[in-house]
Amino acid sequence: MSPNTDFKVTKDAYHLIFAYSIVQIESGVYKTDDIKILDARNLLCDVEYEFNSDNRRMYEDGGLIVVYEESINVK
Repeated sequence: MSPNTDFKVTKDAYHLIFAYSIVQIESGVYKTDDIKILDARNLLCDVEYEFNSDNRRMYEDGGLIVVYEESINVK
């Protein structure tokens, strides 16, 4: 759980999945052959924790380390 008491998600919502079937009709040309809109409300899933930070932590001293940097001259 987040240590923050101000949760970002505060309401139930639809969890929709848009699924497309794409077919090639000629070389380099594709079209949508079928579409489904699925409701995932009853889908059981596992929680996957992810990296999460903010700009303050990323750019303060000791945050990110610049590995490579180059200026690009745009005319």
